[in-house]
Amino acid sequence: MIGELTDPKRRQFISEVNTLSGLNHANLISLVGYCVEGGHCALVYPFFGGGSLHDRLFPKPSSEPGADPPPEERRCAFRPLTLQERMSIIFQVAKGLCYLHDAARPPIIHRDIKSNNILLGTGSGERLHTVVADFGLASIGERVLGSAREHVVLTSHIGGTFGYMSPEYMLKGELSDKNDVYSFGVLVLEVLTGKQVLAPAASGVGWQTLVDWVRPFLQVGDDNGPVVRKQGVELPYAILDPCLREQAVEYPIRQMVMATITLAWQCVQYDYRSRPAMRDIVQYIHNLLVEAGWQRLTAMTDVSRLVNLSELPDDE
Repeated sequence: MIGELTDPKRRQFISEVNTLSGLNHANLISLVGYCVEGGHCALVYPFFGGGSLHDRLFPKPSSEPGADPPPEERRCAFRPLTLQERMSIIFQVAKGLCYLHDAARPPIIHRDIKSNNILLGTGSGERLHTVVADFGLASIGERVLGSAREHVVLTSHIGGTFGYMSPEYMLKGELSDKNDVYSFGVLVLEVLTGKQVLAPAASGVGWQTLVDWVRPFLQVGDDNGPVVRKQGVELPYAILDPCLREQAVEYPIRQMVMATITLAWQCVQYDYRSRPAMRDIVQYIHNLLVEAGWQRLTAMTDVSRLVNLSELPDDE
């Protein structure tokens, strides 16, 4: 909380803690406890030894050979994430967001999905546990999601991270669950391309977002009338993180990766109404993993109650 911890702010803090403490999902970080003392508030969460997804994708330079690295650089000892681990991370994040939007009561919009807010355990392969963390900007979505799924409300408080924020939220303050869908799509592109969400523009002036960088590969036309390329074979191989290319040689795996990137592009469409819902995304990725022979990554996932994906890109 910013400013003096007044009684109304204290009551708001306790109310939000009660809401967050009611969340119960394997892919959402659990709240261990909280403290309100004097003019300060604190939330206590479990420690995740694998660090953040951002640090695993973009590790800092290690110390000199033979030197004992400082604690903030020890994460560099982790090997690069494999394709299987990255697909598992994507799937687990999708399940966590689906729970927030559809199962939490009241529903919750995270508003700050980014690789820094995705924490990893110390496992590997299919045992790499992933959680969505940092609910500091989360909005209780009862008035947004309670009645009409397409309902959008306006907010005067814009919070989030540039590059991940949807255009309607960043420019007009329109708040809906599709804001999280957009951020999730950016996250997927980040994970599979291995590129930063923001990079210096080729002109040397300003910045280029990851969405702008991938647009020539994935879209024909402009934002007013996009034609998304649905055939995975049309996607240039260069868009993939070089660390993943040798792992995506076999046809079923390659098709899964291409379909996942195409799905990510559907998530970052300019018009929020063109973006799929998280519950549909979960089922779609589940199906991709099964078809690729990676059904072990879908263990403990019940998609029987999720709706079909008639409006999502075809996996051909």
